[in-house]
Amino acid sequence: MFGKAWTLAAGACVVSLLAGVGIAVSGSQGSAEAARKTRPTTLTLYSRSSTQTAVDNPPGGQSPGDAVVISAPLYTQARGGRSVGRFELHRVFTSTGGGQTRAVDQVTETLSQGQITSGGSNAFAGSGTQPLVSTKASQAVLGGTGRYRLARGELSSRLIQGNTIKFTHRLYLTR
Repeated sequence: MFGKAWTLAAGACVVSLLAGVGIAVSGSQGSAEAARKTRPTTLTLYSRSSTQTAVDNPPGGQSPGDAVVISAPLYTQARGGRSVGRFELHRVFTSTGGGQTRAVDQVTETLSQGQITSGGSNAFAGSGTQPLVSTKASQAVLGGTGRYRLARGELSSRLIQGNTIKFTHRLYLTR
């Protein structure tokens, strides 16, 4: 359906990715320069005063396929601090019931030097009401733009008070 050119291009991408992984793995052993590049950078940000929109898809009530969109400014401190960007989350619920709700999240944080995109699946206690924020969640950093173009790592979020969420990034930035 896509033709030989598309198949060749896809194959070249896979080969390039595999070669890149091989270089990264072999390059991370031995030299001090390589060790410096693999140390994580920690970035801590806070969101508060979020705007939330829930989408209740059929059947009515909380069910798989329902979604939530959350948007909030990002700050350098839990109270006060300067605004450094914007947090946006798209959450789709995948299962409910049995005392637990699961959802798949995609998070984009827009900062002055680029964007960081994270994603993953999280579980929440309870199933009677639609949980919009869990007390603690973790997901993979999938990449980014600008300064964060080659970022990999983990994003952990934790509700610390009211609707203030602390985001801790452990980023591996390749330069």
